[in-house]
Amino acid sequence: MRLLGLATVLGIAGVIGTVFALGGATATSVFGEAARSVGPATNAPAAADPPSAFAIASAMAHAPSPTAPAASPRPVPAAVATPRPTSRPTPRPTPPPPPIATSRPTPRPTPVSRLISLSLPAHAGYTAVAGVSPFSAVSGTWIEPAVGCATSNSIVMIWVGLDDNGTYLEQAGSYIDCRTGAPVYRLFYEMYPALAVRIDLAVVPGDQIGAEVSYGSGAFTLVVRNFSSGLSWSTSQPGNMARARAQWMVEIPTSYDPVPFGSVVFSNVAAVDVGGHHGGLNIAAWRAYRIFMVRGASTLATTGAPTASGSSFRVTTGR
Repeated sequence: MRLLGLATVLGIAGVIGTVFALGGATATSVFGEAARSVGPATNAPAAADPPSAFAIASAMAHAPSPTAPAASPRPVPAAVATPRPTSRPTPRPTPPPPPIATSRPTPRPTPVSRLISLSLPAHAGYTAVAGVSPFSAVSGTWIEPAVGCATSNSIVMIWVGLDDNGTYLEQAGSYIDCRTGAPVYRLFYEMYPALAVRIDLAVVPGDQIGAEVSYGSGAFTLVVRNFSSGLSWSTSQPGNMARARAQWMVEIPTSYDPVPFGSVVFSNVAAVDVGGHHGGLNIAAWRAYRIFMVRGASTLATTGAPTASGSSFRVTTGR
């Protein structure tokens, strides 16, 4: 449950111990897992209390784009009049007024060919790295997969989150626990390096799950929804951590055995930054990195290219 150490790829490392606690009660489960920060390091600055950008539900993928700026016209030289015989000098033509500033530029689509692919031992999905402005929100939905527990030492986690490059991570989502020999389906949130917390909302295979993590006014809001049952859960946690990366991930911690999970389709993939840019994986305001789950010579999970809108992609077991 801790974020992917891009250690060998980009030199980011950390240590993570993930413990699941029930409600606010004593922790009952331990995920001993090496820290992993997903995606490349950046120098995105932390913003001081940007306005709340919490409302990024699935409709955001279809929200209208901000107005593109008008091109700055070059002054058109005025025709030079032939001076008449006079003792007075010929007046100079009046230059045109400067162009009026317009709203922020509309992010341009990022061609799929510009996507950079990386391999990590425990994660598959996408990391979006912020440009000038840090992220203020991330969200996504998926259908909870049915998992067959091949061993009693397997866990599969599906989540979205915000990350500061590996020291802190705010995430929420679902997980399937095979440690009893049969799959147990749960929801969770985590404010790493604090302990992960299990959420007591029922979830079964086939349910549509949604998760959001947003920041505003010195606090993070984490929301998990079961759209199939109509139930939702949220919490507000104080913090002012940097938010350099937005992430959508399937995770099998390296201390656990691989387990076939079929495929997970992330939909309504969306992020917002404090500069007002919003959208999926295909806008120029941030850079998307595609992550494949590879251990040794084995590809445990493959991440597909995003759709043309950048709002959906699929993670599949194996190649």
